Amino acid sequence: MSQQVSVQIQAVLYQNDKIELTRALDAAKAAAKVAWEKGIQVSLLWGDASPEGIYSEEEWGQIQRKYAAFQKIEYRWFGENTGYGKGNNLLGLNATTDYLLVMNPEILLSPRTIVDLLAPFADPQVGLVEARQIPVEHPKGFDLQTKETEWASGACFMIPTALYQELEGFDTETFFMYCEDVDFSWRVRLAGKKLYYQTQAGVFHARRLSDTGEYKPSLTEAKYALLTELLLSYKWGYPEFAQKQLQMALDRGDFGSQEAAEEFARREAEGRLPKMQDPEHKIAKITQNERHGGVYFTTQRYIL
Repeated sequence: MSQQVSVQIQAVLYQNDKIELTRALDAAKAAAKVAWEKGIQVSLLWGDASPEGIYSEEEWGQIQRKYAAFQKIEYRWFGENTGYGKGNNLLGLNATTDYLLVMNPEILLSPRTIVDLLAPFADPQVGLVEARQIPVEHPKGFDLQTKETEWASGACFMIPTALYQELEGFDTETFFMYCEDVDFSWRVRLAGKKLYYQTQAGVFHARRLSDTGEYKPSLTEAKYALLTELLLSYKWGYPEFAQKQLQMALDRGDFGSQEAAEEFARREAEGRLPKMQDPEHKIAKITQNERHGGVYFTTQRYIL
């Protein structure tokens, strides 16, 4: 970056452990220090969607003094469970920095994360840059030559603030939790921009696999994932996949499948299903995996 730029690091908290958050703050501070040396101004804004605020005013005052090297460091308690998308919109839609670094609060940035995520924006066609998650890389493909990817994980990515605001952030009318990052990624591409997978920007994301190397979703993921997969499939022009996925889940007796079926039917009856996008399927690529019963939101996907 030849000219001075500013970055807002933002995350939505929900009943996170304070020790975990302190580690994240320490890592963000180290990344900000490297960025400062390049003339990049870094601020940090956390929004708390917990039933009660994680930090008291006195505790956050101590944190502000400890991490005073940030251009600005701010904590907001929302007073409601906003979910990922709405929480990030509350933080990002009025931001004044040049870029937003949107991340999960437990992510540990590496010292060069900010610098490395900014680098691909030298290409004006790049609209969003995704960080590489370690030790478990997100199970989707990317072009080895161009580093383009079909969608980006919301765990850690950077985007120009102007583009985020132009797209009005995440679609919170459709998604409460999960799949909003896929939808947002496709809307970035629909706007004519590329998604870049920055392999150099490794961030630590403490995901765990089973003894057999499989990823086991939490009960929260199981509860919300099916409904959001149905809504995403419907929104992006694959209603047949939505219905097939739902029936397979009901036949298997998956956790939350009956609730998902009822909510999908309720939205349909009330006329609240999302408006269909990309009817020619130029952006969204959704396939059905018969063996695992899942819907894949990319042409390159592998199983964990």
